[in-house]
Amino acid sequence: MSPTRSSDRADELHWSAGPPTRDIASNTEIISSKSLQREIPFKMTEIDELTHDLSQHKRLRYGKRSGTLDAAQVGLLEETLDADRACRRA
Repeated sequence: MSPTRSSDRADELHWSAGPPTRDIASNTEIISSKSLQREIPFKMTEIDELTHDLSQHKRLRYGKRSGTLDAAQVGLLEETLDADRACRRA
């Protein structure tokens, strides 16, 4: 076998898998895909925790007890409404 034929064969074998940049790009995609696969469960857990926290805060702020008035507040509201009605009549 002549030296040129062996180098041609080596080039042929080298490029049979595709250009080197393509191999690097596909390896990068595989690595980033694996890191994303590891990151997804962590992010989903974080989203679930934040959703739970938000629902608790909403419940505290807008829950049934927060929307009711105690006796003193009801009395002040009635006095204010009576004063407004008296001003409109006058």
